[in-house]
Amino acid sequence: MTDRIYSSDSAVCYDYNDDKKDTAISSGDDNHASKQGLATEPVCDSGMQSEPLSSDLIEEFEIIPVEEVKKGESNLKSVTNDEVRRAIITGGKSGTFVIQLCEGWKTLPETTKAGFKTNASRTLMRMKNISLLRGVATDENLREVMVGPNHYFGTLVKTHQYVYQIEINNGFPTFISSDKPSPDFSEQGTLQAPKSDEVYQIKLDSEHKWCSGKKTQCANDLKDQIKDRKSAASLTAHLGVLTLPDDCVILPEVEATKVDLSSFGSRLVKNDQPFILTKGPEDPMDVVTYHFGLDYANYQIRSGNGVFLETHDFTQIMTPLTPNSSGFITLGRIVEDKEEKRLELIGIKVPFGYSIVVDKGCIHGDTTFTGEYAMAMTVDHNTMASADVVFLRNKGGKNVTIHSMMPMAEQMVQGKLNDDDERLRPIAVPTSGYDWVISALKRGAKKRIGDIPKKGSVVSRVVTNPMSTSWLKALFKGLVG
Repeated sequence: MTDRIYSSDSAVCYDYNDDKKDTAISSGDDNHASKQGLATEPVCDSGMQSEPLSSDLIEEFEIIPVEEVKKGESNLKSVTNDEVRRAIITGGKSGTFVIQLCEGWKTLPETTKAGFKTNASRTLMRMKNISLLRGVATDENLREVMVGPNHYFGTLVKTHQYVYQIEINNGFPTFISSDKPSPDFSEQGTLQAPKSDEVYQIKLDSEHKWCSGKKTQCANDLKDQIKDRKSAASLTAHLGVLTLPDDCVILPEVEATKVDLSSFGSRLVKNDQPFILTKGPEDPMDVVTYHFGLDYANYQIRSGNGVFLETHDFTQIMTPLTPNSSGFITLGRIVEDKEEKRLELIGIKVPFGYSIVVDKGCIHGDTTFTGEYAMAMTVDHNTMASADVVFLRNKGGKNVTIHSMMPMAEQMVQGKLNDDDERLRPIAVPTSGYDWVISALKRGAKKRIGDIPKKGSVVSRVVTNPMSTSWLKALFKGLVG
């Protein structure tokens, strides 16, 4: 195997075939990037360096397609794919990892199931805008690492016109859309808001306040308080601090399925029941996966910038992909009355089989997730710039610890990953380790990518890239007789 080069204006495919020599081709189609609101380099480094990527690797697989529409339910339409077709190595000085493409993998532009026009080069540009690799790999299960996107399943468009369901097979999600129901459609039912004893309250005043990095004065005051902004745990350049009275925040137990979360700007939805994703027109939303190591939050508190809360002007949905996907998400709301202004926080564990929809303006923080999660959100750097992020600090400027009282079983212990966890686990190393990742792909990733079980009988095999030089040589030989 020989290394291939990827830069912002060319993509190189590696054709894996046991019986043939390696062949590679370059293809460039990044002209559309600026038209789609995409940065040709990440708007904020987000831990990935912006130098040209090196040693890009792509493998292709031909897989018998799964039925797109359930029989007898013609209104339902699968709008994402869960069949891996290409593997792309990406990264920089801070790390190297693989993005497995289920859609947008073709060299030439195509229109996806959801009606989104893309190709491999544009897909990589989109993925660069949301790429993260944080932490230190202390074991093969990446317990102190957050990394992603590890998979790309497709892009949802015109989300306000449909309702959705999510079907998870062997850890891989499929979004299914159908026509939007009548205006009186309700997801929350008759659930009640969380009680006062289920809420952690912080009185906001001149000493304890949300100091936004979006505000010039706060940004100047905080310029020395954020460690290594290029690798801070956020996808935005606007980083601030929330000063709290306590060194440790303990969130009361809240059973997510029994409370109405709308007052916190979010909704818990059941994957197998139709739900509204966005309430109005929004950017297309890319469906990807992220890995949260079991000790990632502790690593950030101990060695990084700590846990953060954020709010942004776009909708996001987060879905646990296996029963071992655990941890909790922090939700917040600002409450004002005649006497005071306060921030109220709750911790929510998203049960397997459910998703949490974070609406525009919702205060939330997901550093404390663990395991494998699917997320759908915009990748437009202009919209992402709306995010307002604050790290939790005490009055002395030290990182605040955050815990939830809800019981959570230990998971992802070495040797106890189930098949789905193993299948979704990232191929990553948080240093410049292209050789290591290439070796990992040669050693085992091909099997992990190619042998994904599906419902019914599925066959996968490595195929030759139809645009490769070997194909062109064969065509030339045919033309000249």
